[in-house]
Amino acid sequence: MPRQNLICIALERLHAGTVGAYGNSWIGTAALDELASQSFVFDQAYLEHTALAEFYRAAWYGNRTGNLQSAVETQQSLPRLLAEAGFHTALVTDSAEVAGWLPAAEFSEQLLVEPAAEPTTAEDSAETELARLFSTATDWLAQPPPQPFCLWLHARAMAAAWDAPLAMRNRFAEEDDPEPPKLVTPPNYWLPDKFDPDEPLGIKHAYCGQVVLLDLCLGALLDQLQEGPLAENTALALVSTGGTHQALKAAGCAVTEV
Repeated sequence: MPRQNLICIALERLHAGTVGAYGNSWIGTAALDELASQSFVFDQAYLEHTALAEFYRAAWYGNRTGNLQSAVETQQSLPRLLAEAGFHTALVTDSAEVAGWLPAAEFSEQLLVEPAAEPTTAEDSAETELARLFSTATDWLAQPPPQPFCLWLHARAMAAAWDAPLAMRNRFAEEDDPEPPKLVTPPNYWLPDKFDPDEPLGIKHAYCGQVVLLDLCLGALLDQLQEGPLAENTALALVSTGGTHQALKAAGCAVTEV
């Protein structure tokens, strides 16, 4: 029996409270929920650190103390250990930060999907940065890759441009709500003591539109896996590297990056 292939999908700033499997009933995350229904779902998992580099210190080195640099200097990384075990490894990411770390260079392949120089909201979901990233991953899986393999897909996700078609965010605004903002850069600021409550409400609607886009992109990758030859011997893990502040769930609170 062949060894299991591995796919790990790491998403930045996806809040568990926006996913149906974690209790959300009004956004609609069919792909995430379908994946959860076939998986172990952890509701008591905690990040080692909110900083991305420290998340990868734990994920790629199993190191609970210190920092990424000290782990690089003293321990073997996950991609190196997998390579020694006979796995072909690949990193697909839209994060130049992640791609630039030394452990990333230890993957057999590195595919960096460059973001748009001046991102704008897309006319079609296929034109978004997330769609281009997931399309790169699905193309890689369709080759097919050498087996056994480990594909690590890191997506800036909610920390990247909020470029989903405006219709995806507008669907969450009720009749009496203002039109959601057309912002593309993810907000990262504190609201003043006195603020317009429509502001965080619009940001919440825009965030939810990006969640819908993410779910569509993930669904396309899952469909390819389930319909192809890799379905029976590929294990998949999905994790968020840190959620957006709980304030996005309720108008009237500060908006910060976590």
